[in-house]
Amino acid sequence: MDFGSLRTRTKFLQLLEKSHESRDYTELHKHLLSMGPAAIDAEFRSMSGLDAEGVNHLHRMLAFLERQLNSHDNFELTQAYLNLFLRVQGDVLVQHNFKKEDPSLPDEADASSLGRRLRKLVEAQQAGWGRLQGLFQSTLCLTQYFMNMQ
Repeated sequence: MDFGSLRTRTKFLQLLEKSHESRDYTELHKHLLSMGPAAIDAEFRSMSGLDAEGVNHLHRMLAFLERQLNSHDNFELTQAYLNLFLRVQGDVLVQHNFKKEDPSLPDEADASSLGRRLRKLVEAQQAGWGRLQGLFQSTLCLTQYFMNMQ
C-alpha cells in the first residue's frame, strides 16, 4: 500500500503549489503571516518525504524562500522561516542530494535540481546579508560622522 498518496493537502501546501506555478507568492506569504509558530512548524514537518511529492514540496518551499530573500522584504522573518525549514527538513535535503538520479522522479524532484535550488538559495541569502551589512556600515559611518561634528 502506498501511504504517500494518503497525505492530506493542507491549505498551506495548496497555496505553495499554486504560488509556485504562478510565481506569485503573495497569498502564501499572507497565509504564513496569519499562522502561529506551532502551525508553521507542523506545516514544515508535513512536507517531508523522499517520494516525488515530498521532494516537490521541498523544492517549492526552497523557491519561495529564495523569492522572499530576493524581494528584500521581511528579511528577518524569512531568516526565521529558513532556520526552521532547515532544522526540520535538513536531513531529508541531505539524504536526497546524495541519492543517485532516479529517472522515475519528475524533473523538479531530481537531486540535481534540488541541489541547484539550494545553491540559488545560498546565493540569495548571501546577497541579502551583504546588502544588510552595507546598510549597517552606512548607518555606523553616518553616526560616527554626526558624533564628531560636535
